[in-house]
Amino acid sequence: MVVRVLLKALTNLPHSDFICCKALLTQENLEEPVIKNIQYMHDLLEMCQFKTFWAKIHSMGELVRCVAGFEDLVRKFVCHVISITYQNIQVSLDNEMKSFNSSKAQNDSAGFSLLVAVASFFLFS
Repeated sequence: MVVRVLLKALTNLPHSDFICCKALLTQENLEEPVIKNIQYMHDLLEMCQFKTFWAKIHSMGELVRCVAGFEDLVRKFVCHVISITYQNIQVSLDNEMKSFNSSKAQNDSAGFSLLVAVASFFLFS
């Protein structure tokens, strides 16, 4: 249950939900390997180490599937960071940071396509 709450809080970046949830945990909980992995993922996102974050997520597989739409919610945060950081960006770099490729675009829901369109609007307007 703790893992799910932390993962859900992670999807609400840049808000401080994750830090607030982490503050409620005991030291014993914080020492658990799975909690340490989630803290590491939070650190990667906060440091904008998106490529490393996506590699870590793909290696964890089942853990992040317990939160519906986890990857898309994190992509929303990544789009936010990209839009406030870059005025112009190469499409390949943009897609890499969002862990997004053209073959996946064809299979994704319309909601995520809208998310990409909004990010592009902010990036290039």
